[in-house]
Amino acid sequence: DLLLQTLPVLGTVFKKTYFDEIEKMCISELCTPDHIVVNYESKSLDAARRITHILIKYQNDILERQMAGLYVDVDMAKLNPAEAEDEDPSHEILEQHCWLDLDDDGYKEPYIVTVHKASKYVLRIVNRFKSVEKKGNKIFRIVPVKYFTDFHFIRSPDGGFYSTGFGALLLPLNSSINSLINMLMDSGTLSTSPGGFYSSRLRLKAGDMRFKMGEFQKADTPSGERL
Repeated sequence: DLLLQTLPVLGTVFKKTYFDEIEKMCISELCTPDHIVVNYESKSLDAARRITHILIKYQNDILERQMAGLYVDVDMAKLNPAEAEDEDPSHEILEQHCWLDLDDDGYKEPYIVTVHKASKYVLRIVNRFKSVEKKGNKIFRIVPVKYFTDFHFIRSPDGGFYSTGFGALLLPLNSSINSLINMLMDSGTLSTSPGGFYSSRLRLKAGDMRFKMGEFQKADTPSGERL
């Protein structure tokens, strides 16, 4: 329900489906486009060479994963001393679903690389092999596990990956309407607030004269002359 309500506003929404090794259950997580980074030139999510999920983890979240053997055992306070000053620091973690040739055989395999953004320290590398296809004894294809499903509202007219929602379409119109209303209200306020000069021999000093709203300024005028 939340996905369907959010989609028309944002234009692109993702669902991440995975088995949580801490909670010991399958998770279907709603992800907004500001937390999922995909190359804009990608024709589809399946064709994207990298999908990066921006995660916010607290100290307990990282310790639980370290004790479970999911993350390397490293003192997070040493990675980013600035975060150590906070009593309950949050860490920005980048989980990238990518292709790497770690065995130097010339063929890139699908992996998930988890990195602590501030320090660029690698916390985890795990494969995401769904199936390995062979011909004889040689591997000719590895099919990756796909964690993300993308949903689109109005496809981008330039053919880019991210789609458009009513939020982007209506924002300029709303801004224009707000500006016009503010201008009309200011104009009405100025027109109903009297202000100007009152005459007593025209002897004006050179330079700019500043008025407050509703203020009269004294001006000296010659006898018989109208201001």
